[in-house]
Amino acid sequence: MGADSDAGSEESKGWFGVNWTNPNHYFKILVAVNFLNYLDRGIIPGATNEFNSFITDNVDTDKPDVFLGLLQSSFIVGFSLASIYFGNAVHTHRPFLLVSVGLSIWTVAVFLCGLAYYAESYPFLAIARMLSGVGEASFQCSMPPWITRYAGPGRGGTWLAIFYTAIPVGTACGYAYSAGVAGSAGWQWAFWIEGMAMVPFCIFFYLTKHYFKRECDMLKDDEEKRIAESDNQSEAGSVTAADLVSGQAQGEAQVSKVEAAGNALDDGEDPVNDDAPSVWDELCIVIKSPIYVLVTLGYAAQTGSLIGLSTFGSSFIMGLGFYDSEQDASTMFGVVISLAGIIGTPLGGIMMDKWNRSKMHGGDAPESVRLGTALTVITCLASVGCVLMCLLYLCHSLWLWMFVVCIGCGIVFGTSSGINIACMLSVHPNHRSFAIAFMTVVMHGLGDVPSPIISGLLKDTWAPGCVGDDDEVASSSDCRDDKEGIRLTMLVVTLWLVWTALFFFAALQLYLRSYKLGGLSSLHEDDPGSKVAQPLLKEI
Repeated sequence: MGADSDAGSEESKGWFGVNWTNPNHYFKILVAVNFLNYLDRGIIPGATNEFNSFITDNVDTDKPDVFLGLLQSSFIVGFSLASIYFGNAVHTHRPFLLVSVGLSIWTVAVFLCGLAYYAESYPFLAIARMLSGVGEASFQCSMPPWITRYAGPGRGGTWLAIFYTAIPVGTACGYAYSAGVAGSAGWQWAFWIEGMAMVPFCIFFYLTKHYFKRECDMLKDDEEKRIAESDNQSEAGSVTAADLVSGQAQGEAQVSKVEAAGNALDDGEDPVNDDAPSVWDELCIVIKSPIYVLVTLGYAAQTGSLIGLSTFGSSFIMGLGFYDSEQDASTMFGVVISLAGIIGTPLGGIMMDKWNRSKMHGGDAPESVRLGTALTVITCLASVGCVLMCLLYLCHSLWLWMFVVCIGCGIVFGTSSGINIACMLSVHPNHRSFAIAFMTVVMHGLGDVPSPIISGLLKDTWAPGCVGDDDEVASSSDCRDDKEGIRLTMLVVTLWLVWTALFFFAALQLYLRSYKLGGLSSLHEDDPGSKVAQPLLKEI
């Protein structure tokens, strides 16, 4: 019996000898895909000179940085609009099906971005960037709730922290990757190479459905064989009744495990759900949570500040006279941001999980406790990070500037998993995918979309000597004379983090007051007469 069990276990392993029914393996794939998504977001900031040259050649303007920011914002517009649909679509479609469709759209879009170089059309590139945002939206809306559910007790914060580490690391690597590829082969190849890297993941998610169907059939056949062999051995008197019961239970458990994993991913057809809530229904529900609203506004302010800094980070470094080469500036800035993300983001999640386990003496904390821990951590980290980032205005040496950026961004990145946990735990479980989606829309609408445009306008206005599309302009004496304008631009961008600290603090105070009054249970209760109160979320 033991040999048969081992053999069945080996046969349950699929592609590359890996048992894909284990969420741990799927989580690794999700992290890799998220890294590619954010590598893509670092391509334009990492090659600002090349893209500014493309803009000046194809657009009649003397302020290319504004159009550069608009190019970044077009991606976010597509991302935000699609997020609303995908966040609501989880009620009628399995999330991994949505992910496979979305990643295919993303792959086509990045190939179109490369073709825009030869089309010599700025609108073509802007539309392609918007389409890539549409493709990424399905992934970013569907996966955080899946990770939270399948991470296991006491690991939700750590898993989300690792998942979101791809944001700073992927974006930072994108700076160096883009600067290197754009300077040698052209920026169009930066898009094409990452598109080719995403193709295997698209195929993988499409094949998931067929893989689990095959695995379930194989395990059921194995179980029938084991039962038949056990019956023969029982007739021969070599197996006890207890052995039969134990073997049958193990076999059924293995089949159930694979079927459950298939349901958690993309097994079977998507039945029509006539009771699925509309976008408006869900929107009315999630905005009734004041904690959710405050966390969302704080996240928007934080994103606006970080995106403004990251979009023009290499330009700031060159304008301050620290580097004369964009490739060197982008590489160094990318290394610093990557280091901050690698250290800061996981530490934030690990800190929350350890804090929760200490409160519950090693057990899994209830959602009300986890919500309080998340709000406390993000409030403290945002406040400290805000103070450090504003000190950039006073930094006049390269290494001091880089040190402050590394520590400050690392602390701010530590809020990533806490923000998403607070967002999901402050609403009903049925609406957590939509809550993530709507938070993304607000975050981009008040953060990503206006920030690069405003930051570029401030930079071009306060440091006109640094406006140009080549290294000679950025290292010229006129640009060096406008250092104060560069510093003022950085100060305005980093001061926006004050709003983040204030919104998070207000959310924490509201939580503490509700906790004392015993009113937190209302966060997970809808109107009993409303159809959105029913458990309509598709099994993921």
